[in-house]
Amino acid sequence: MKKIKTICSIAIVIAIGHTKSFSQSVSYSYLENDANTHNFHVALNLFNADYSSKQSIDLGYGLGISCAFKKIATADFTFDKSYAPVTDFNYHFNTKSAYSIVTTNKPARYGHIEAGGMFHISDKIKTKKRKITLSSGSSRRGMRTYSSQTYIRVPAEVRSIFAVRGGLYHYAVSISDLDQGHVKNPITGASEGGVVADDGTEFGGAVSDFDSPYYNTKAVTNLHVNGFYAGICKAQFYNVSIDADGYGKRSNRTYSRVYADAIIAQPKIDDFETTDGKSHKVSGGNAKGFETRALGARIGFEAVKMGNVAALYYKVEVGIKPGLAVQNYYLNVGFGLAFRGKLKFLG
Repeated sequence: MKKIKTICSIAIVIAIGHTKSFSQSVSYSYLENDANTHNFHVALNLFNADYSSKQSIDLGYGLGISCAFKKIATADFTFDKSYAPVTDFNYHFNTKSAYSIVTTNKPARYGHIEAGGMFHISDKIKTKKRKITLSSGSSRRGMRTYSSQTYIRVPAEVRSIFAVRGGLYHYAVSISDLDQGHVKNPITGASEGGVVADDGTEFGGAVSDFDSPYYNTKAVTNLHVNGFYAGICKAQFYNVSIDADGYGKRSNRTYSRVYADAIIAQPKIDDFETTDGKSHKVSGGNAKGFETRALGARIGFEAVKMGNVAALYYKVEVGIKPGLAVQNYYLNVGFGLAFRGKLKFLG
């Protein structure tokens, strides 16, 4: 196999970021350079954290499936589930309260499902240089830590896709009256948490027992959001493997995509069910505290860094969700394992 001689770079990072680098020549030969080696992957999201400015943080797991149909379209499916409701403590505390109206709604675990895909407007293979790490390591001398990395940039086939995307969007989460600010403290006159139902019943917040103020227990219910997302996506895939003199077999197999979406959905909040058997509407009408919004937006990045069999998967997404109207910004982070392959019937 033909050997190619080129320059590799060696970078040495000292202590907290000081870098020294130099170059040397190295010969290598291609073992693989094909951007069409797989058309589907399954990602097992072993750690999924969804932080919301209003709903605290949900820790859970997830699953993602992506299948590309020739150079026309890609189908995507996403599923996330939390291990426990974030309001679970409030729920159990409420059932023991003797001081205020108690809701009996059972909190739902956070769940998120999307089913959609993207239509490829542009799907081309170009030759671009990609980095392959030949070796890396670190050592400590005195008070300084030295990290070194030897890498090479080689011409590689890169499949670049620009697409429009869209699909079905759903999530459900438990919510409480915490910090909604619609029930007044009778002593200070300040609004301190709480919601007001359509029939005027107050839940949660700060109230007074004679001259001694105390806080009501938190009133819990569930939010369901169903709708659609639509946006754009830029994806790329490369699969290059070389045999470098003095280093052996090295590779860089990566699938990544960046996306931006608008989301439109219809939020629905379950009525408060109370221990006296009554139902209280807390969304719409004269209800205060659980106002909703129908629009949302997000940007995200996800990647699959592939090995010979398994691969690492990671994802970061930020935006604002449709659902509660106030401060519903969120950050979603996930990582896990992925498996790739090529199905003949997909083309």
